[in-house]
Amino acid sequence: FVKYGALENLDVHVSFPYELASLEGDSTATFRKFGDGRLGFQYRFLRENENSPISAALAFEWKTPLSTYSANSLSSLGDHQEDFEYRFLLGRYFNIFELSSYFNVEGGYRTRTGKPSDEVFGFAEMGMLFTPKFAGRVFVDGVDALGGIGLESAEFMAIMTRDGSPPFCLVGENYIKTGLGFSFYPTDSVDIGIFWSIPVYRSNTSLDRSIGISVGYKFF
Repeated sequence: FVKYGALENLDVHVSFPYELASLEGDSTATFRKFGDGRLGFQYRFLRENENSPISAALAFEWKTPLSTYSANSLSSLGDHQEDFEYRFLLGRYFNIFELSSYFNVEGGYRTRTGKPSDEVFGFAEMGMLFTPKFAGRVFVDGVDALGGIGLESAEFMAIMTRDGSPPFCLVGENYIKTGLGFSFYPTDSVDIGIFWSIPVYRSNTSLDRSIGISVGYKFF
């Protein structure tokens, strides 16, 4: 994942993920190849200052599969279709107990060129810099599918019987996840992070407890 500040108020980003995904006990459900690539930009039209209490931005992202893979597996790399995302973002910095803090709120619409249906999504995050080297955050992430069939519904089972594979791409997923994360900054350029999340509401999706780690490098 690479992000570049092309202009003072315009960021451009691109990602080319190479993934390994497998399902325990099913050797045919192992994928080791490129997943879904993304290209997008974010334009800030309000900057937090004495004239504006918040920062605000608009963003667009295009997603496309970078390799051929089956979408009808629990370990699939994606849904093997193109998506277009439109996103609105708000943010603000402030102090809590003299500690630098922030909040971000995002919401948007995802247009899908195939199945399942379009989605509405949202995200909110609040973070705090505890020391110059250590920060923490809490977040909420949600998706609401505007259509699709139920997971293991009568229609789902009928299609699986007919085609011989589960039609995961036709399922409309709905969920709200919450989690927390921590970041460590050993130098001014390096960012090491870890996060944990769990769904607090879900429909037609798995339990999906997640733990992730990340390493970032700022060139200048």
